[in-house]
Amino acid sequence: MTLRSAIATAVLAAVLAVVAVSSASAGARKPTTTRGYLDARQTAQAYIDAATHVRVKEAIALAEPGAAPSQDKKVINFWKLGIREAVVTSILVDEDSAVAMTQSVNSERVWQAPLVFRLVRIKGTWLVRDVDLVSDQSAKETFDQFREDHPKATESAESEKKN
Repeated sequence: MTLRSAIATAVLAAVLAVVAVSSASAGARKPTTTRGYLDARQTAQAYIDAATHVRVKEAIALAEPGAAPSQDKKVINFWKLGIREAVVTSILVDEDSAVAMTQSVNSERVWQAPLVFRLVRIKGTWLVRDVDLVSDQSAKETFDQFREDHPKATESAESEKKN
């Protein structure tokens, strides 16, 4: 074997090793919080997680285009409220719309109150349409109104599985 063919063989082996490692690691990746992978509850929770950690592009990708939560300034304002953690505790889901609520969150700038999310499903993908920090009473009224407007809405994730 000549020196030239030995070098060519070594380079080819190195390229194949890089391709194999890249393919293996790409296959092992979990779906990210990009469109198409999340149900309504997961979408709201992922938006919270992105906004509270100032991952603006990630939060925007989870929001309905043109809606307030899809604006850079709104994501940054969410972070400026001082909310550092929130967990979705309740959700009502209809075929293409949902409302979700967190526990009362602690904010450095405002009273302790829950976040209420309105979500829509567009082409099978759940997106955040609106987010409000509201009183407990207002959150209850929002859920009651959603139940009235969407009599087929459920608290389970079953209706979310129909894509």
